[in-house]
Amino acid sequence: APYWFEVDAAAFLSEDGDFSIGLEAEYELLLTQRWIIQPRAELDFAAGEVASMGRGSGLVSSEIGIRLRYEFTRGVAPYIGFEHRALHGDTADIAQIAGDETSNTIFAAGLRLWF
Repeated sequence: APYWFEVDAAAFLSEDGDFSIGLEAEYELLLTQRWIIQPRAELDFAAGEVASMGRGSGLVSSEIGIRLRYEFTRGVAPYIGFEHRALHGDTADIAQIAGDETSNTIFAAGLRLWF
């Protein structure tokens, strides 16, 4: 992808013929040589409803987040960030009927290691 965007796409086909697609994009924005901000977004789509899995058709879910990390070395970098996850359309309706949440925001902290 242009301008250093990292873009991933995945397609899934079950034994029952259920088809879904996942798209993910992220970007690394260097504030300094060591401080990096990484916004990311992920979207999941389904071609048809799969009630047994709690999935509706169309846009199923989205995740939008951002992380800030400090690279001590290229292989060791602690980070903090947050992510908002949401279910959409029929999938959100199925979750509400089951008594589940349709969206949440999480705080994350961790250590990124490269070997």
